[in-house]
Order: sequence, then C-alpha cells, then structure tokens
Amino acid sequence: MELFKREIQAAMRKAEKQVQITLDRDMNVPDAKPDMEKLIQNKGEVRLEEIEVMNDRIRVKGVLHYKGLYHTAEAGPMLSSLSGSFEIEEYINADGIRSSDSVKVKAELDDLNVIMIHSRKLGIRALITFSALVSETKRIEGAVKAEGEGVEQLFSEVNLTQMTFHKRDTCRVKGEMTLAASKPNIHELIWDEVSLRNPEVRLLDGRIQVRGELFIFFLYSGEEEHVPIQHMEWELPFVSEVNCPEARDGMIGNVHVFPGFCQLEVKPDEDGEERVLSMETILNLDMKGYEEERTVLLTDLYSTEKNITPTFSPFCYENLIVKNNAKTKVQRRISLKGMQGRALSLIHMDGSIKIDETEQREDGIYVEGVILADLLLITDEDYHPLYGTTEMMPFSCLVEAKNINSKDSYELEAGLEQIHGTMLDSDEMELKAVLSLDMIAFSSREGKVITGYTEKPLDYEQIKQIPGIGIYIAEKEEPVWNVAKAYSSTVELIRQMNQMEDSLVKAGQRILVMKKMKEVL
Repeated sequence: MELFKREIQAAMRKAEKQVQITLDRDMNVPDAKPDMEKLIQNKGEVRLEEIEVMNDRIRVKGVLHYKGLYHTAEAGPMLSSLSGSFEIEEYINADGIRSSDSVKVKAELDDLNVIMIHSRKLGIRALITFSALVSETKRIEGAVKAEGEGVEQLFSEVNLTQMTFHKRDTCRVKGEMTLAASKPNIHELIWDEVSLRNPEVRLLDGRIQVRGELFIFFLYSGEEEHVPIQHMEWELPFVSEVNCPEARDGMIGNVHVFPGFCQLEVKPDEDGEERVLSMETILNLDMKGYEEERTVLLTDLYSTEKNITPTFSPFCYENLIVKNNAKTKVQRRISLKGMQGRALSLIHMDGSIKIDETEQREDGIYVEGVILADLLLITDEDYHPLYGTTEMMPFSCLVEAKNINSKDSYELEAGLEQIHGTMLDSDEMELKAVLSLDMIAFSSREGKVITGYTEKPLDYEQIKQIPGIGIYIAEKEEPVWNVAKAYSSTVELIRQMNQMEDSLVKAGQRILVMKKMKEVL
C-alpha cells in the first residue's frame, strides 16, 4: 500500500500576556521657550519602534512622546508649547514562546498625570500597558489518500483558516493646505494635533491599500502683534498603498493602522508669504492576512486483504467564525460650570477610546468603555483665554458573533469615526461621537491526521470468528463505515445489499452484513 501526504499548516493562538509599567520623569522647559504660568492641555502617545521575539520572552522598545500647551507668564494672552520624548524598553516574559512565533504587541497609555513643579519644570507620570498576542504556525504531514488492493478509505473535509502572513510596515501621507484669504500670515506654529479617522484597508494582489481621512488642527500666531492667536482645522482624505507580495485579492485581512511621526512645516506661497502648511505623517501598519481552505483528509483506513493499522497524530487548527464591524453612537451633556471664566466657543475636540471590559455572550462580544474627549475652549478671560478639559463619555456595544464560546479567541480594535461638540449655552455642552469596533474571531478545533501505518498479514483465526453473513441491529445512529470495518466488509457492499441511499445506520435499524475476505471465502 502507498500513502500519499501533503503538508498542512495552521496558525494557533499560543499565549496572551500583559505587562504594565509606570514611567516617572521630569521635563524642563527649553531655554528658548517662555516660562509656564498655567497648563492648558497635555497629550501623550506611546509609539513602538522595535519588537524582538526571543525564547520565552519578548523585547519591546518604544518611545513615550509628550507635548503640552500652556499660558506663558509674559504679559498679554500669550501661548506656547513644549514637547519631549522618553525611551522605553521592556521585556514581556512568556514561557514557551519561540523566536519563530508571530507576535502582535500593542501599547496603551492608560493614564497620564502631568504637574507643573515650577515655571520651568514639569513632572510627568505615565501608566503604560503592553499587550502581546502570540501565535504559532504548526506544520504536519497528513495523508490525503492511499492506494492498494482491498484498501477501504474514510475521508473528511476540514475547513482551515491559515494565516498567510504577519508583518509590520509603514506608509507616508503628504499634503499641503493654503490659508483662507481672511486668515493672517503664519508667524509661528504653536500647537498641532493630527487624528486618523475612518481607516479602510483592502488586500489586493501584491499590495495593501489604505484609505481614510487625517484631521489636522493647529494654533498659530500671526505676523502682526495685535492679531489674536489663530486656529485652523484641515481634513485631508488620502489613499496609500504598501507593497506586500504575500497579499492577494479576496484574502481576509486583519490590519491595524495607527499614526506615527508627523511633521508640519510652514512654506511660502507664490507671493512669498507664509501661508502654506505642509504635512507629512507616517502611518504604522500591523498586517495579518488569512485564507480559508477546504482540505479533504484521509481520516481512517483498513484492508480486506491485509492487517493495516494507521498511525494517528493530533492536529489543532483554527476556523474563522466572523469578521465583523459594529458602530455605536455616544451622546452626553456636560456642565461647564466651575471652569475659570465663561465659555464662549469650542474650537477643537478630539478623543481616544479606552475599553474597560469585554464579555463573551452567545450572540457576540459585549464591550464597555469610555471615550476620553479632549476639549479646547475659548473663554472670556483676558489673560487665560484658552481652557482645556477632558470629559468621559461612557459607552457599551455588542459586536455580533453568533455561537461564540469561551474557548474561542478574538481580537478587537476600536476607533473613532466622528466626534464633535455643540455649545448649548455658556454653561452646558452636548458631546456626540460615533465609534467603530472591529472584531475578528476564531474557533479552536482539534482533530487527527494519519501520518503513517503498520502492515501485517491477516490473522485468519481471528477473522473466522466473524460471521460470514448476518443481521446487524444498530443500538444508536452510526456511520456504515463503523459496521463495515468491524465485520471486515466494505461500505459499498453493505449499501448495495441493503439498498441504502444514506451513509448512516439509524438507531434500531436492521441491516444485512456480509464479510468480504477472498482468502477466507
């Protein structure tokens, strides 16, 4: 007998690990910057720069970027900003991890506490969580068919979801904006924020396409001293592509896109005036591609002419349950009473999402969390006209995934599609947001494949104990295959003798069974 095999590979979730660290640093105001009088707004972001998978641990290297907007101690409504970065290197320990494993690491800034020690120094305390999702690709040689005289074979169809690639890359987005005619020329950029909205990813042949919108907000001072601080918002739609030879149209993609380094630069227009803003930002991509494959495997065999015993090996694999996107609207009214001065207008609003809890239910994943909405308002204060605050917008949402259970695995990514606020009056504001939750879920399966066999001559004394012909009464529903193998017959012979169209014997059913052994008969 000859056994034909093929390589079967499947990615399995191996481990999930988390490490939480506290970063406590001081930051001095650069000599070229004026003294601080009052902080208005703080922004922090953790960017991963290097991930090294080692045996039993993962080395993560990144940077915490901080920037702050403040009122200066100088006379008049003066604004300034400062920024800096702190290097981070951490090890995530996980027994059993190997350098060949696929690892996805996320860094979340859980809390950022900034205090003004004095007019030239800030104290920055950050709580950062690193989350690692480890997958391994297992390969095994499994039988797909056998050839030989008198060999009976049982096949089964297995649906495999294979991770074809997992890689990280970057793409650049560039754009230019010219100020409106009513706006004064730019003397100095004071503050800027860049946010990614509505990212969409498509896997194409040999490349990955990313599209979305970048929202840029900036404050600047005009060239003339009497001109107040100016603010502008700029929406930049973009389409970019990344080369990925492993990608193919029709693949299932699981791609996480997040902004990295961004540079804004003021340029002169055709008349030589400083009215053009140039932007270049780097988008970081964590890319996974999956393919679903139906594979027919040989799951059992025997022979009516020889004593053949197959050798089985366990085989674990994953099936895609669902890739789903859920959207939910969040709305909240907040009071502006108690703030310094009276609010006149909202000039900018941005936000980030914090997922507090997830719960697996029969119909999907229930998610609870908050949107941290950063507001920047103009007040009637002469010397402190800008006021910054952060408000929480609680949310809950169900991401549908039928028949998911506690043994199944999933990945969840949250993003803001829209966020804005409306002044109802000087004391109250209405905040609205739309967030999206992308989920990909897999079920874990266990099976077995035939990797070999042993062959011996038939034991005729044992075969003689099996009746040449008889009536079999099924105690429970079972495949005809089981009966044929137990009575040294064949599925085809039993079905023909009993005029059966089905391959199952029903409970209580009587069927005629005949042994098929040439040497004995």
